[in-house]
Amino acid sequence: AISEKFVVFQTGSGKIYCLNKSSGELCWLYRTGATGKLSLRGASQPLIDQNRVYVGGREGNLLCFQLESGKLIWKQKILKPSVLSDLDFQLLSDQTTIYASAKTGIAGVSKKSGKVFWTLDEELKTKPSLDLAKIYLLNQSNELLVVDSQVGLILKRIPLEKLKKEKPLGVFTRNGKVFILTRQKIFKLIGENLK
Repeated sequence: AISEKFVVFQTGSGKIYCLNKSSGELCWLYRTGATGKLSLRGASQPLIDQNRVYVGGREGNLLCFQLESGKLIWKQKILKPSVLSDLDFQLLSDQTTIYASAKTGIAGVSKKSGKVFWTLDEELKTKPSLDLAKIYLLNQSNELLVVDSQVGLILKRIPLEKLKKEKPLGVFTRNGKVFILTRQKIFKLIGENLK
């Protein structure tokens, strides 16, 4: 993640680095202690939001740091431990909430306190997308789930038969329009059908 003054990233060895964007100097380093465990899909990209940085890590942990000093503000276990509980999908956010997800589900977490507002246990196929107070997820059954971002309630399950022969790479949304990117095509959701 890059801000005006800083570059923040994490490594597969459980270290989070913050560098001065201009000089490349190390500003701070945090060791998560998550060594020895294989991270199957890598780590999520940190998310910078004003003077805080949020990092999804191994074993289902979400961490929040003060951006300039690297002081740990809070650390929260988000998802149930499993082989695939690394928070490795891109973090999403709105005004009050961070949305952290892994292959095994997604959770809405308070930016301020780290309190878990809600969790949704659902086997995800691709990273989620946030648009107009809704989260769009593609699950392992090739269903597009439309989730209320405030309470984690599934508003709609849309079966996507066309995706059975495709390899979905991601769900993207913009102004209420939903697109699904595959290796060969970009599909647009119109009503409950892919075009």
